[in-house]
Amino acid sequence: RGLAVFAASLLFTSASATFAAQLVGRIASGAGGAMLFASGMAMIMERFQDPVRSQHIGDAIGVGTLGNLVGPPLAGYIYAYALECHIGEPQAMAMLPSGVLLMLACVLLKRVPKADIAPKAPLLEKNQSRDGVLLRFFGVYAAVGAPSWVIGLGLNVLFGAQCALLCAGALEMHARGYTTREIGFIPVPA
Repeated sequence: RGLAVFAASLLFTSASATFAAQLVGRIASGAGGAMLFASGMAMIMERFQDPVRSQHIGDAIGVGTLGNLVGPPLAGYIYAYALECHIGEPQAMAMLPSGVLLMLACVLLKRVPKADIAPKAPLLEKNQSRDGVLLRFFGVYAAVGAPSWVIGLGLNVLFGAQCALLCAGALEMHARGYTTREIGFIPVPA
C-alpha cells in the first residue's frame, strides 16, 4: 500500500502546477514514505531479537538516509539540465529518477523472503565479527546476506526518491514565482 501511495503522489506531484496540488502531493508523499519506512523497520524487527535489534535498526536508518543526500542534488541537476536544454517538462524530468527508483524498490522488496511469525535467533550468530571495514560500514546488510541488504537498499532508494520529489517540486515552484515561505511550507507535511 505504501508503494502505491508513494507512486500515486509521485505522478500527481509531477503533473501539478498549483500550490494546493503540490501541497496535496507532498502530504500523500509523506504518508506513503511513512508507510514504507514503518514496513521496512517492521521487517527488520521481526527478524532480530534483543540485544542486537537496536543496532540493526540503527544500521538500516543510517544506510537508508544516504538517499537524502543523493536525491536533492540529482533532482536539481536533472531539473536544471532539462530547463536549459528545453527537454520536456522540467519537473516531470526531475521526477523520472524517482519513478525508476520506485520501480527498483518494488523489485527489491519482492525479493525479501517472508519471515516466520515467531522471530528466530539473531542472524549474526554465523558471523559475529565486526572488525572488517565492510561490516562497519554496511553493518547488518553485509553480515546477514542479501535479504537484509535488500531491505536497506530499498529504504535507501525510497528515501532518495522522496527527497528528489521534494526538491523537484521546490525548484518548479521557484521557477513559477512562488514565495520562499510557500516553497518552505511544502516539505512540512511530507
